[in-house]
Amino acid sequence: IIGLLVLKKYGFNTTLHIVNILMAFPFFSSGYYIKKTSPFRIYLLNIQEDTFLKSSLAIMFFLIIGFMSKYNGLAGIHNANYGKNILVYYVTAMLGISLILILSTYYKQNNNIIQTLSSGTLFLMALEAPFRRIVLRLSGFQDQELGLIVLGGVSTVAMLLTILPIKFVQKYIPVLLGGRVGSVK
Repeated sequence: IIGLLVLKKYGFNTTLHIVNILMAFPFFSSGYYIKKTSPFRIYLLNIQEDTFLKSSLAIMFFLIIGFMSKYNGLAGIHNANYGKNILVYYVTAMLGISLILILSTYYKQNNNIIQTLSSGTLFLMALEAPFRRIVLRLSGFQDQELGLIVLGGVSTVAMLLTILPIKFVQKYIPVLLGGRVGSVK
């Protein structure tokens, strides 16, 4: 985070988008930590069983996210913009991730769409914004004139469009998503 702030302050930008990588790093490291830490896994298992708690947290997180997003302004990794306050950005983003985790516990069976998207997160991050621009252009909407619900719908369509490239890469170039080509002996 310190590296991100320094690079942003001095306007350092490269074709490798180092600022974006630094901005995304806390999400990947948090995910790794949560995956490896048993208290988080136990908490997530307990929340799956308690529908009232799950619903209450989802509503509370949604309201907090809405308020904090309105306060912090436009933010996103794709343009390396954390809004007015970097701390508010990360707290809001982590609450958003928690909200998605909570909502995904409502699925009792395996969901192929969710599994495909979660296994291709890198492609999702890379392709969702260009696909969103395509959907916006085809629909005739402008980004600035969209309400939150319409923008959410456009983003959902764009996200679903990333399934095709993810499936292609999983089948023909699995090494790009961390898979192995051939067998290792």
